[in-house]
Amino acid sequence: MLTAEAKEQYAIRNTLLQALGFKNYSTYLKSETWKKIRHRVLLASPPCSACARRATQVHHKTYTRANLQGTSLEGLVAVCGRCHKICEYSKKGTKLGPCEATAKLGSLQQHHDRQARDATKHRAWPVFFAVVAAMRQYVGMDATPEALALCERYDLAKEALPDRERKPRGRRC
Repeated sequence: MLTAEAKEQYAIRNTLLQALGFKNYSTYLKSETWKKIRHRVLLASPPCSACARRATQVHHKTYTRANLQGTSLEGLVAVCGRCHKICEYSKKGTKLGPCEATAKLGSLQQHHDRQARDATKHRAWPVFFAVVAAMRQYVGMDATPEALALCERYDLAKEALPDRERKPRGRRC
């Protein structure tokens, strides 16, 4: 069930659309005007603003005369279909208002940002260690005292990693 605020926002949107000559929101979404606006937004930012997948849809953060006409792209966000559906509907499947949907989209963005940071953090060290091990073999620097000291620091750092990140790669000093 829509909140009173959401009903008011959709009523304003519908009034603006009628003033622009559209019968309803469905008619607007099928119009050349919307197709051009949608195309411009997707060209301007191809990845989904929430998860960075390929964006295929556009979410209205707000409904203004300018963004409904296409004179401004402010308040329009490129999103993938999955993220758009998640932000537009509650867990029970009821439609959310523009403000609620935009807030949900923001929390979805934060969630995906956290996941990306964590994944990068967990992948970075094993990659670094693999590169150092390969470099060691390629350069053949195992014989010098400086190289042996570096190898020792490398081995200590690698041993400090949690088990799931400690994978033997290359030869050891």
